Amino acid sequence: MGKVAFLCPVNCSNLPNPITVLDQAFVAGLERGGYVVGRNVSIDASGAGVGYDRLPDAAKKLVQRKVDVVVAVGNEATRAARQATQSTPIVMVNVADAEEEGLVASLGRPGANVTGLSVPLGQLAAKHIELLKEINPNLARVFVLWDPGIEPRQEPFMRLERAVGSLGVQLTPLRVATFRDLEKVFGSMRHGRPDGLLLFEQLTGNARREITEFALQHRVVSAAAGRSFVQGGGLLAYGPYLPDLYERAALYVGKLLKGARPSDLPVEEPTRFELSVNKATAKAIGLTIPPTLLLRADHVIE
Repeated sequence: MGKVAFLCPVNCSNLPNPITVLDQAFVAGLERGGYVVGRNVSIDASGAGVGYDRLPDAAKKLVQRKVDVVVAVGNEATRAARQATQSTPIVMVNVADAEEEGLVASLGRPGANVTGLSVPLGQLAAKHIELLKEINPNLARVFVLWDPGIEPRQEPFMRLERAVGSLGVQLTPLRVATFRDLEKVFGSMRHGRPDGLLLFEQLTGNARREITEFALQHRVVSAAAGRSFVQGGGLLAYGPYLPDLYERAALYVGKLLKGARPSDLPVEEPTRFELSVNKATAKAIGLTIPPTLLLRADHVIE
């Protein structure tokens, strides 16, 4: 029986119980590859939701249990798994800029023991800014919110700046954990208050509800990658369709369990994206979502 383990800072799987849509997509991908949970493959979710600080230890424990494949969700989880083992295959999911971050040698020839799916973060950020400017053409300054649990590095932010350079928007990085962190920054500003907030799944922690409340209170537009952000009161979400990523990750797992080498499996980028908007939030901050944007949206919250 193949042994597959999940590793992620926040909860990413309830398997072997396929409770969530993502779990169901992963199971469907396994079945496409000829694997049935409980019959010829087992799932170890002990490394799911361990927090950023415990990722290295959790990765080492999974390797000690001699799992056959580690599914690492997010950049930090993939980095921790990569540091824990150079032999156990690692499938990365919802990772940003895998090549630029040094997680693989290249997308076409990943090398070593890591493969999977990578999101081009700069392109995603540029799309967020374009969509926000459709709603607020005066958008000029945007805070990019970073999770305080992740050690800040200049390279990812510089890539974001280059990606949006032609859109006439100034980006400012900000590490925040709570509503109070945002209030403190806003309170210290006499000039140059931001017009918008930009979040990413792999860059933000558990403060989403407070951040959306802050955006409403200060009447600024906000965007993130996942639909859950809009469902929680955020204005706009655009990003990869996560169930598709999980299903494709499971296909990688199936190939690796059958003996394929990670170095021979090129890294893929998302092919399916979804756009979600919240009309109620737009109304609350005094803006109207253009009809053309509503027509393009996959999900509209009234």
